[in-house]
Amino acid sequence: EEAADSMGVSQTRIIITIVALILWLIFVFAFIFLAIQGWFAQGSFETTIQSLFICVSGGMTKFLRQKTSAEQYGNIDELVRTIIRNDKESGPASSEQRSLVS
Repeated sequence: EEAADSMGVSQTRIIITIVALILWLIFVFAFIFLAIQGWFAQGSFETTIQSLFICVSGGMTKFLRQKTSAEQYGNIDELVRTIIRNDKESGPASSEQRSLVS
């Protein structure tokens, strides 16, 4: 308990994490069972529910996933300008670096 307190982990944060994990497990099992049921039931209602569930799962994954450093830029033009600026600041490549690239 002291170790958790020293790391700044509160009891509330632990409870929220456990509840989130339980909800995630429920979604995973529901997805698996709906997918298995889809192999046997070919009705349009089941197909619609499965498609909706897949869309919601994808949306939750996108919302909860942390962006990588490559995704932090607002658009591709800003990324290209940053790369070019950094390249100009570092100067021309040495002959040894150019020979490694070619």
